[in-house]
Amino acid sequence: MAMIRDDFRENPQPVTVATGETATFRCTPPKGEPEPKVLWHKDGNPVNPDIRVSVSTDGHLSISSVKVTDAGKYTCVAINQAGERESTPAALTVLEKPTFKELPDDIQANVEDTVELKCRASGDPTPNIQWKKEEGRIPFGRARQLDDGTLRIEKVQVSDEGVYVCVAENSAGTVEAVGRLSVQTQPSFLISPKDLSVAKGRTAILQCVVTGNPPPTLFWSLGSEHQPLLFPNQNHGHFSVSADGTLRITNVEYRDAGTYTCQALSTMASKKSPAVLTVIGMYNIHNNQTLEPKETALLTCQAEGQPTPSIRWYKDNKTILAIDPRITLLNSGTLQISDVKLNDTGTYLCKAISETGEADWSATLTVSSKSE
Repeated sequence: MAMIRDDFRENPQPVTVATGETATFRCTPPKGEPEPKVLWHKDGNPVNPDIRVSVSTDGHLSISSVKVTDAGKYTCVAINQAGERESTPAALTVLEKPTFKELPDDIQANVEDTVELKCRASGDPTPNIQWKKEEGRIPFGRARQLDDGTLRIEKVQVSDEGVYVCVAENSAGTVEAVGRLSVQTQPSFLISPKDLSVAKGRTAILQCVVTGNPPPTLFWSLGSEHQPLLFPNQNHGHFSVSADGTLRITNVEYRDAGTYTCQALSTMASKKSPAVLTVIGMYNIHNNQTLEPKETALLTCQAEGQPTPSIRWYKDNKTILAIDPRITLLNSGTLQISDVKLNDTGTYLCKAISETGEADWSATLTVSSKSE
């Protein structure tokens, strides 16, 4: 005789999954004769197996790649010749993973600008949006998140530059999107060239270091209008510019005197920093000298330049003071020492000094111990 009991040996339980996952309802029908067959209903309608939906031989329902439309109440139905029984309905809740409706853009800004990085996402439940910055912190006090998820940064600074990450999260999952903030700055000089005086034949070195975003192009305009522009790693005659922007002029000549301008050029602006090179000519007639005691030493030092340099003398790195009546500094710059003595022996340094620098020349004076 056909029969079927009322109680399901296992009722389906509520299931919560995210979209794309697999949902499984377990069901063991009541005992009966013959053994009941299991069917499934969703919201009162039959569930038809397809490529995503299957019912195992044990009666369990499996739904793969779950969609939002799969949500509903599922009932396990046991059937045989004695009739049918329905289980307690079990709800399938489908959570929707966050998806972005608006992604943050890459933004270029100037210092002190206000920028907004957009970010909107949908999902079920509604995702929470948070921002973070790769390799750094979001500027406290100048940045805030608006109600629609937008990150606003006010009075942008160079330190704000970087990659910002929008994180959208709910109980179904987490997704991230990035936007890069680039902060443009005008060229500026970390090291500006300084006015310089060098002696003819020496090497003049003018330093120039620039910064900015985008990185500016550095070049030098030379003193003469007929001279070409010089860029790093370029040479022209006895002019050269190194990779770090330093201008070198070897074997300086009088005609090299003038204004040299370091220029920094970018899409933001152009900046200039000039320096004046003064070339001092120094001449000496007597080089190293050896004299007998009581003879007169004439140490000649003449210098020219614009403005005219002043002459100072030093003996063994100490300033020579004209308090000894035997020592006279002539108008020509020559140092005269009358009635030389043994203790006049030493190294004499002539230094030509102008407003923009100095140059020097040295020679030795030897007073022999032999008397006349």
